[in-house]
Amino acid sequence: KSVPLAEVLKSYQLEGHVNNKSIELSNQQRALEQERAAAQTMAQQMLQRNTDLGNIALQMVNSDYQRVDWNALRAQDPAQYAALHADFQQRQGAVQQYMQQLEQQRAYLAQEQQQKSAQTLQEQQQRMYEARPQWRDDAVFKQDREQMVKYAHGLGFNDAEIGALSDHRNMLVLHDAARYAAL
Repeated sequence: KSVPLAEVLKSYQLEGHVNNKSIELSNQQRALEQERAAAQTMAQQMLQRNTDLGNIALQMVNSDYQRVDWNALRAQDPAQYAALHADFQQRQGAVQQYMQQLEQQRAYLAQEQQQKSAQTLQEQQQRMYEARPQWRDDAVFKQDREQMVKYAHGLGFNDAEIGALSDHRNMLVLHDAARYAAL
């Protein structure tokens, strides 16, 4: 089909513009993911620091409690005993409540991380199937996986390291390398 040169140029320029925008969007997504990972790391560090501070506070409260001879105080001054014991219980309760809040936050972060990992794993599996459609067949994938695992073991990888592979690109490289080695 004959196409005027002006339309070819327009199409070429439009394609270039779309490609540039696509690259820009990809870079922005990558930067956003890096920022998110950094924020998550900082949140985990702050949570650990707060947990350490809570443990220190609990140790201080317990240290204060151990300094008092509670049996002697009960016998000599029951009113002072009751006041100090109530104060100790209140301080200990406040620290324990703080520690429970930190534990809830830790559980929330762990759940969020687990959901993110599951989503990433699912995305990587989809990309792997796009690159190797034949792997949708479990029998074909099982056969190729056995070949890849055997090859990886030969290189010194252990099962935990092989199981930790989640990026589809690593799977593709390992598959190609195993097939090449089999030749």
